[in-house]
Amino acid sequence: MNHTPSITAMSARSTTVNKKYQLVAVLTLLLGLMGCSEQDYPDDDNFYPWRIGAAISYNYPAGINQAYGVNYKEDWTSVMLPYGGLLQSRYDMEKYRRYISPDYDGYALPLGVPVNYTPFQLGSGIKSLPDELYIYWGSHGYRYATVVEVTAQIKAAMVKPYPHPKNETRNCYQTKFLFGFLPDGRAKLWLDGCLFLTYVGEYKPTKAVPVPPPEPKEKPKELTPEQIDKYGHLLFDIEISKKPEPPKAYPRPSRDDPIPWDKVNQVWVDPDRTVQNIDDVISPTSLTNK
Repeated sequence: MNHTPSITAMSARSTTVNKKYQLVAVLTLLLGLMGCSEQDYPDDDNFYPWRIGAAISYNYPAGINQAYGVNYKEDWTSVMLPYGGLLQSRYDMEKYRRYISPDYDGYALPLGVPVNYTPFQLGSGIKSLPDELYIYWGSHGYRYATVVEVTAQIKAAMVKPYPHPKNETRNCYQTKFLFGFLPDGRAKLWLDGCLFLTYVGEYKPTKAVPVPPPEPKEKPKELTPEQIDKYGHLLFDIEISKKPEPPKAYPRPSRDDPIPWDKVNQVWVDPDRTVQNIDDVISPTSLTNK
């Protein structure tokens, strides 16, 4: 008995398979279009991946251990590159006064100046906006965790186009989260970009843990008379023609000193920047009416 399928049967089966592939292709295309329609950022090459920056005063510095954004709908977490530059090359009173003012006393938070530090995301960077921000940091004897919800109002402000400061034919967007850290654990948030600073609000820490005091350092052991006779020439025979001048000291307040909040809870803004409130940029009523 011949079990070879007829040409007609093969043709019918082929037509059925082709229709299935066509259906899958159409569904894939529709899903792709649906995904594009839900994109929460403008399709503009001038819209860059978001970043999380830090602003600290000289007298009450803060160290950032880690910062990242989370998007729950798209199921991703994007981490910022390390913040070592915040307390290394930038943390210098001479630089603070060069970029801020010769009279800067070390208390106010400087905004919009090179002493602020805003690293990029790890990898190529994600343009899609996060739903929450997590910042782990420390200041004035405490470690803090700060969690910020990136609300619909914040997202709307970030995708709002501004004229580019250097080319008005191009758009510019406020894609930088700039946090100003205070010594009691509070963090102020601005959106930075396009020569505008948009104040969002102030956030209390989600968690605060005191840092234990460092253990006292052991004093170096004194040399014995025998060691001095044997190695002393290595220590004392080298003549120094001119001793190097010690770096100029700018003493900071100790943890026991009361915090002068009338000076600390202030900001210094680059004169080229315009400060605005987020409610004036994106009215809350405009979001509730949608």
